Amino acid sequence: MSKILIVDDADSHLYLMQSLLSTEGYNVKIANDAQKAFTIIEEIKFDLILLDLMMPKVDGFQLLDRIKANKKYKKIPVIILSVRSDMKSIGCSIKKGAFDYIVKPSNIQDVKNKIKLALSNY
Repeated sequence: MSKILIVDDADSHLYLMQSLLSTEGYNVKIANDAQKAFTIIEEIKFDLILLDLMMPKVDGFQLLDRIKANKKYKKIPVIILSVRSDMKSIGCSIKKGAFDYIVKPSNIQDVKNKIKLALSNY
């Protein structure tokens, strides 16, 4: 069973995604801020991270940098799920090492397909 961490400051989105992905057979953990997320990443070996960009204090870009700078975690595929649809945010995310970028609101089947693709390449 693949372990997925969802990081988003919107609780409604966290719980919805957790529910949808759990029914697909994934072991899903959630964090509503980047600092909690990194603590969880240090405790559990995840196969994939779904990451929002716009969060208070530490944003998704900063967490992505921290993940990719650490030898232990840098190979974990990170898919960005964000309302930001501008090319600068998308390009910056990919440049920083994100596996893929999905604009919210997103089609759940698209999210599931990209998760399967990322896990098959992991």
